[in-house]
Amino acid sequence: MPQHWPLRRLLISSACGEAFQTPFVLEGKVNHLILLLTSGLRFEGPTSDELREANKQAIARGEAKEDFIIAHEGTPEERKITITSIPSLASEWLVRKYATGEEGTVLGNADVDLDKINLEKLKILENDAMDTFTRMTLALTHIVAGKLKTINIRSTNGCDFRFTPEDLFPQLLAQLPSLNTLVLTVGEVFHDSNHVYNLYKSLPPNIPTLRFRGPISLAKSEQCKDWIASFSNPEYLPNLKRLSFVLDLYYDVKDTKLIEPKPKKSKAPEEQLREAKAACNQLLDVASKRGISVEPFVEQWTEKCEQLEQVDERWEEL
Repeated sequence: MPQHWPLRRLLISSACGEAFQTPFVLEGKVNHLILLLTSGLRFEGPTSDELREANKQAIARGEAKEDFIIAHEGTPEERKITITSIPSLASEWLVRKYATGEEGTVLGNADVDLDKINLEKLKILENDAMDTFTRMTLALTHIVAGKLKTINIRSTNGCDFRFTPEDLFPQLLAQLPSLNTLVLTVGEVFHDSNHVYNLYKSLPPNIPTLRFRGPISLAKSEQCKDWIASFSNPEYLPNLKRLSFVLDLYYDVKDTKLIEPKPKKSKAPEEQLREAKAACNQLLDVASKRGISVEPFVEQWTEKCEQLEQVDERWEEL
């Protein structure tokens, strides 16, 4: 895209495994960035072609093992097909950079003119949304911490944390003191459920508006009472003025067809939904006593993408 375009809003949908090259993202030139159903996008380091070529050279030097399959084995058409996994190569690059320090500095940060950062709204919707936020924050720290006022992160389908440790997301989320609005939808996507159960400890401290949607299991966790106690404390999120809080996401038995079995999102039994609603009402009641305006949680992207389903239709009736 020509850099002189007065681009205000950039929507990238369904892109996978590529490294950003445009200054609209790497230098924060766009005001509103939306990543919809993307996966494995990178904000630093080599492109996919560069990763592929570097791996080819490493194989030739005997420093890497070639992965391949034999097609039409035992026939005149027999041939070897080399398999290159870009996500694996990208993950190895990130490990070398952040675990061993072997790779260089991030150009995206080094060349940024902080006065020209325009990014104020960031939406990362589904797939590896939290992992993407972590990668973006590590690579483009000055941009994420610059003028960013609104963040909408949605992760419910269990594709997260293939590149970064899952405990990094809460740590980075807590370090956004200038954020005005956080919309956070989180399902049972952490390997350690305590990360979602303890998210109340990691919410940006100065936000005036919070929209939170989480799993029903949080309502049954030991930490639920700590959420309620925190929201009753005037010193917790002292600037909070508007609050939406829903726990309607339900996950059934693990899908054993997968290599790494994981809970499968499904419709909640009404009794469990009712219990979750009761827990939410307790939290919202203590928040309203602080003068915080309680508002419904509305998924604004449902009409644009049916995979981003709305809050359970039974929620308001319970």
